[in-house]
Amino acid sequence: MKNDFDDLWDYQNPQQTRENFTKLLPLSDENLNLQLKTQIARTYSLQRNFTEAHKILDEVQQQLPASNSLTHTRYFLERGRTFNSAKKREEAVDCFHQASEISRKNNHDFYSIDALHMLAIAVPQEAMSWNLQALELAENTCDERAKNWCGSLYNNIGWAYFETKDYEKALTIFRKTKDWYAAKNDENYTLIAEWSIGKVLRMQNKISQALEVQHKLEKIYLEKQQDEGYVCEELAECYLQQQNPKYKDYAQRAYDELSKDVWLQNNEASRLQRLKELAL
Repeated sequence: MKNDFDDLWDYQNPQQTRENFTKLLPLSDENLNLQLKTQIARTYSLQRNFTEAHKILDEVQQQLPASNSLTHTRYFLERGRTFNSAKKREEAVDCFHQASEISRKNNHDFYSIDALHMLAIAVPQEAMSWNLQALELAENTCDERAKNWCGSLYNNIGWAYFETKDYEKALTIFRKTKDWYAAKNDENYTLIAEWSIGKVLRMQNKISQALEVQHKLEKIYLEKQQDEGYVCEELAECYLQQQNPKYKDYAQRAYDELSKDVWLQNNEASRLQRLKELAL
């Protein structure tokens, strides 16, 4: 089951999404009304306003006893996401387990996959197991919307292999990711998969191939006038391995773009500091 309000999501603009959601309140169906409120809570969580997110979820929780299984599932998913973003992993994992169990018992495949993929994020040492369970469900479900999880799951599995330094498997999965998104005519995620391929090639010390991939992306993003920070970061690392002084310029360009990213500031400050130092 999919609700029309889910189409209003713009994860890059939670403020506008919240305004659009709020205009719909109240919905005549109480279950849909509560599910919509869980998504409003998520907009606050994405802005790191965890207090307000939990406040709304507390209101939803009070009405759960009379609610259906999908409402319960979405409540636990968003409560878990809010805890996870606030780095309260234990509480988050408990919520994701509850969301997974309820959705599995009631054949809410889309949300069951969502819960499994969140468990992979919240428990990184078990990421491969959770992602593979999610992928098995996504590849075999009859729910077309749930099948659309395949692309992001391929991507997540690729990075799980990457983190264990199994670069050959990571490369295979990222190429599969690229093909999947290309078949969907999704240029943005196709390019992201291409970037991932380039990064793996660099880690395999295939620098000339990695440079070829990233320069191709650099040209595309420049023509589209889009942020090329991550591409410049990879180019800096490639040229550094070659001891080519070009790395300084690319490190500066990468830092100028990526230092604006609030998530990177909060979660990968050392990564930004490295770029800043390389640019000197």
